[in-house]
Amino acid sequence: MSKSLDDFEQSSQQQQEKTLHDFKDVLQNLVYLLRTAAGADTTCLYWVNRNRRQFVKEAQSTSVEHARFEDRVAFEDHLFNEYKNISTPTVVKSNSGQEKNMLLIPFRNNNETVALTAIEGKNVKSRDKTNVVEAYNAALGKMLNTYLEVTNLYETEQQWAGYEKQLEFLNQPGHYIALLDTMVQKLQSFLAKGSVTVMANESGSWKPVLSAQKAIKPVSLGLPVEERTIAGDAIENEAAEFAIHFNGNPKRISPREQAAEGATLAIPFVVNNQIVALILITDENPLVFKESVKHKLKNLVRLTALEMQIRLNKSAEGLILTNEYDAVIPDIWERTVDTEIQRLKEKRSEYITWAGFVTLSELSKIRTQLRVEELRHMQKDIIRAINPANHGVPGFVGFHADYQYFILLQSKNAAAFKRWKEAVDKRFSKPFVLSIGKQIESSVKTGFVKLESTFEESYDVVQRCKQVLNSSGGMKPVSGL
Repeated sequence: MSKSLDDFEQSSQQQQEKTLHDFKDVLQNLVYLLRTAAGADTTCLYWVNRNRRQFVKEAQSTSVEHARFEDRVAFEDHLFNEYKNISTPTVVKSNSGQEKNMLLIPFRNNNETVALTAIEGKNVKSRDKTNVVEAYNAALGKMLNTYLEVTNLYETEQQWAGYEKQLEFLNQPGHYIALLDTMVQKLQSFLAKGSVTVMANESGSWKPVLSAQKAIKPVSLGLPVEERTIAGDAIENEAAEFAIHFNGNPKRISPREQAAEGATLAIPFVVNNQIVALILITDENPLVFKESVKHKLKNLVRLTALEMQIRLNKSAEGLILTNEYDAVIPDIWERTVDTEIQRLKEKRSEYITWAGFVTLSELSKIRTQLRVEELRHMQKDIIRAINPANHGVPGFVGFHADYQYFILLQSKNAAAFKRWKEAVDKRFSKPFVLSIGKQIESSVKTGFVKLESTFEESYDVVQRCKQVLNSSGGMKPVSGL
């Protein structure tokens, strides 16, 4: 079954490529016929690419020797800039330096000029070429419509066959977090130039804790979600939210994120009637989010959540990505480290990422002073106290073992680790008051590394961090192996 689907997809892709090649050939011939019918020296067809603000040359025909045509020219640098919205054929003065005129023929679609065809020659006038222009525009329109119809048929056939294949992972056994991780990679495959990120409620605030390996410009891990953002609205309304970014707004998760482009879809991940994660899907091209694609993305998330619900014991309700202390579970943060290492190897990461452990220096003494239940409260208090977000640094806290916590920091600011470390040291430089009213006295020990492409996987990072923690006290982040 799998092989037949692969063969089908390959055949469909080849058919699409052939259709595009034939379409371009016909356009080239059409432009040639226009030149000869108009008795012109030169004809050239340009697409008006409003997203990139460029005129893009598609086809040309000329009898002029050594004529040059630029493939892509910014609006502001092109003679046609002031004519990019014309709705009727317009004569303009040629810039060739000779006694020539230029007739610009607009091609309109959905009340917008999407292409301009230029006819250049002596005595070029629109009234003399009415029949030629009308015939050309009619032929161009029919060609475009036929091409779009054919490619839509290919896409429809291929996308549903491919979509069924993508859902096969739901039938594979394994840990529920592996299921989530696979879902993230599947979602990423729908995007042209975007990212998929999983967000969890950690230590009282929602934060990104895992992004797809192939993600392009994902939001910073550990950056808290704020109100009046797409993610914030999805969490508050407990429903999917979609928005196109105009002038960088609305924000995806925070005013502090890098400039948002394109569009974003935020989908709650619901298990046992509770939002346990938020899936943030963004792409620089808003056209990616056709209604059919949005339906597929939402459906993939919903089916994964239902399968996860089947695999989980109801006693685990609410403790999916985090544990009883509100710290991210190892199955998540280990995958996050693996992903960030691979992104560094592939030169995809735009951030500096630090990872390491934190524990109390006087742990043995403290454990003899507090009862078991008091120690449980202490762990929650410590996790909140060392949480990077509470010190203005993007990051999150993971659980490694009792009284030993994993911290991941991610920022474009090279001083982010130092800022967090100094804030935590200051916090524990005096007696630390617990939420139950008792206090403890202890400094913290840390063991950190800056993630680099020289690491192979999270296991290497963990071992290196433990070495730093046990030997030097981890006062400074140490580079990779």
